[in-house]
Parts: sequence; C-alpha cells; structure tokens
Amino acid sequence: EGSHRQLPAAGVPLNQVRSIHVTHLHGDHCYGLGSVIRGIDLAKVEEAAATAAAATEAGKETGPVKPIVTHIWGPPGLVQLLQAQLVLTGAHLGLRTYFIVTEFVLTAEDAVPQAQPMVAGCDKLLVRRQAPRAINEIASLQGALNTVQPALDRIPQVWYPPRQPAPSMGLPSLGSTLQGGISDDHAESLYGRNFLATPGVFWVVQPTPLPGQDPKDVPEPKLHCLAAQLQHRVPCWGYVFQEAEPAQPDVPRRKVCILGDTINSAGIAPLAMGCDVISHEATFSKGMEDKCRVAQHSTGWMAGAFAEAVQAKQLVLTHFSARYTRLGG
Repeated sequence: EGSHRQLPAAGVPLNQVRSIHVTHLHGDHCYGLGSVIRGIDLAKVEEAAATAAAATEAGKETGPVKPIVTHIWGPPGLVQLLQAQLVLTGAHLGLRTYFIVTEFVLTAEDAVPQAQPMVAGCDKLLVRRQAPRAINEIASLQGALNTVQPALDRIPQVWYPPRQPAPSMGLPSLGSTLQGGISDDHAESLYGRNFLATPGVFWVVQPTPLPGQDPKDVPEPKLHCLAAQLQHRVPCWGYVFQEAEPAQPDVPRRKVCILGDTINSAGIAPLAMGCDVISHEATFSKGMEDKCRVAQHSTGWMAGAFAEAVQAKQLVLTHFSARYTRLGG
C-alpha cells in the first residue's frame, strides 16, 4: 500500500510506468495495486492532454491518437484482486487508458491468449491468461541450467514440499471467474497449503495487442523479461529483465533479477544466470531455518548462496524482518 506515493517520491513519475510485475498475492506485495492503476491512468491522461495542447499551440499536426496501454503481469488470482479493488468500487468506470492484466497459468488448457474485458461495459480493463514454455525448448536456457545445477545441488535445502503436489491450479473458466468471483474450491486449491513451484518452465513476458489491434502496432519493449515460479506459501513468481539493446557499444546487455518471497529460488536460476544484480529476500537470519520452513522465507545466507550459484555480480537483500534493529556486527 502507498506505492502510488512512493513511486514519485523515488523519482519514478507515474506517467512513465509502462508495466507492473506482481510476484504474489500477499498483502504487502499487492494491496496498493488498485491505487497505482488509478494514479497511472490519471497521470497518463494529463500527459497526453499537455502534449496535445503544446502541439496545437505550436501549430503542429498531432496525427492519429495512439492507445495508451499499461501491462500488468502476475499470479492467478490477480483478476479477483482487481475486481475487489476496482470493479466492486466502481473505480474501473473512470479509467481512460488501457490496462491489460495477464495471469500466469501452468497449462495450455487454462490459457486465454487474447485479451478480453474483465467486466461488461468497460473496454479499458482487459484480462488474459498465459501458459509457460519449457526450459529445454531453448538451448541457451538448458545450457544455463546444466551449468548452474551442480552449484544449486551444493546449497543445503531447508524447505519441504506441501502436503500434496498441486499439478493443477483448479482455475475456473475466465468467464465464470468474471461473473461469479473466486469459489471456495478455487481458494483452497491456490492458497490452502504451501504451493509447490513447477520446475523446468518459464514465462515470456512481453506486451500483447488490444482486441482488434495489429500486433505490429504494439511498441517493442526496451527491456526483455522472463518469469519463473518460486517456492512460497502461495503461487509466487520472480522476474528477470534484460536490456533489448546495450546501453553502450561493445558493452553486454545488463540483466537484473527480482525475486518475490521464497524459500527456494531454483526455478529461476537458469534465467538469472550471470545477472548484474539480483534482489533476494532475507526475512530471517542464519540459524532460523526452522522458521523458514514454516513461513517459506529465506535467510540472508540462503540469498547469498543462491546469488553465488547463479554468478550474480551484485546482491541486494530485501524484505527484512522488524527484528533487525541495527546494522553491523
């Protein structure tokens, strides 16, 4: 909560936000999403109006108005969250720019590739579902996995799987989701136990067209993004961002890996291999592994071991517990 205030305070104007990447649906990671969407919408409308006014004053032709689109990616249940934050409150009716919400799913059967309205009467808030690809389909990723696996195997594992595997997310059809909300069965299948992350798969995160829009008219992103599942109490994803073009000639494209809450990050290792910066949670300190098993979080030592395994150049620790009251030894 409060991200719509924190972003501008950190020097990130809301009208510059092109995409939002949600890791998981615990409150401290998603409750502010509705306010951020409304803030982005207002900021982009104001920017477009100012640009048009300046062009008119200068006597310039503005040309056809291009749709303004913000993309949002995240775990299953993201649609229900935004139904509560935007649709039930009526806030969606005030949107004047487009938002395409993509939920990650595990199977092609659950996928809905084309964006469709989240609710009747509002063409600005759209939803779709995306299935993964297999790591072994991409030679470079399979090679990275082969390289990193011995290092991962040397990291002591303190986590344990859920009481039973969850090969299916138990998703209702997208139509029934939008009409009837989340069912008790759906809630239990997603959040009733530790969720076992699916290994060997990843998601390609790239902008998609609006209904009826030519895919060639979708702007090319300046960052390429891939996502993979992490082990946590609820379905959780991490993201790897890499420059589409190097910032300077003869310099490798920079890569950044940002993880959600996790006790085991192995699923994203081949994507993160050789990253310039990795952001990893460090909820507990070494010696508190029993608490890690219960809460499905990591220690600072575990974060460091994973960063070393993927040969990250820098490690940023996040998600500190309030127990840390001072720095240093």
